[in-house]
Amino acid sequence: MTIIGYPPIEHCSVCGGKCCKHFAGIVHPDDVPDGVNGIRALLKNPLYTVDWYEQFECEGMDEPCRGFFVRPCHRGCEGLFYDPSWGGVCVFHSSNGCSLSFKDRPRGCRLLEPLEHDLCVCHGMEKYEGALAWLGYHWLILEEEGVKNGLES
Repeated sequence: MTIIGYPPIEHCSVCGGKCCKHFAGIVHPDDVPDGVNGIRALLKNPLYTVDWYEQFECEGMDEPCRGFFVRPCHRGCEGLFYDPSWGGVCVFHSSNGCSLSFKDRPRGCRLLEPLEHDLCVCHGMEKYEGALAWLGYHWLILEEEGVKNGLES
C-alpha cells in the first residue's frame, strides 16, 4: 500500500511542530487496518477520541447534524470518548517531533505539507472532510459509545 502525504522536512525541527501544538490530525477510516474490527479497537484506545463538525449536512435530516470523525486526543483529554475541543497539543507530539512513524500518522497529519517560515498547507482532512470520510461509520461510533456507557448487553 502506498502511503500518501508529505513527509517532514528539515524545517520541521526548527518549527517545533506548531501545527501539532494547535490541533491533532484527523484519522481517515482507511488508515485503520482490519476494517470494522480495527475501528472498534481504535475507539477503545484512550489516545484517540471522537470529535465532530457541527454543521454537517446529513441526508434526510432537516437540521444540520454532528459529523463525527476520529483523531488523536489533545493532551489532558486522554480517555474521553467524545472531545470537541478546538485546539490543543496532540498526544503524539514530543520534543523530537511526532512519536508515530510517518506511515502510522493520521491522514490529516500526512496531508499537511510543511513549508519553510512556519507555514504549512493542509491538503484535505480538515473537520468537514473528516466528517465526510467517517459518515459510513457513525453507526459504529454510536454503538461503541453505548458499549462504553454500559447501554448495550
